[in-house]
Amino acid sequence: MGVSLTSSNQKVPLISGLPGTRITLIAIREAVRTRWVEPRRQVAREIVCRGVQSGELRAGLDPDIVLDALYGPFYHRLLVPYKNGVISDAFINALVDTVFGGLERDGARAPVQSGNRSAGRPDDTPE
Repeated sequence: MGVSLTSSNQKVPLISGLPGTRITLIAIREAVRTRWVEPRRQVAREIVCRGVQSGELRAGLDPDIVLDALYGPFYHRLLVPYKNGVISDAFINALVDTVFGGLERDGARAPVQSGNRSAGRPDDTPE
């Protein structure tokens, strides 16, 4: 049985040798995309766009890239188990601080404390 992670038409992973598997995977993928992923991403896109319009976030951001930068680490930690790969409050604070540090206007965000370490600049670092 062979597995291909991509296909030329970007549909879904293909598992050869199992009749009907490709159709089932396509249907499941489409249901997840239309019923779970896209409705949530649309709400989040609107939030990012409002942030850009209000000046909280820098102009020219691609909302989908912003969402990928925020959501990707969660899915990575869920799908690729590794030591210390937990989703904790400290992880979320550090992730938001890291991602938004690159999205906001210069100096708009103060570093977030997460646990015993700063997710941004150390407290004693001059700005």
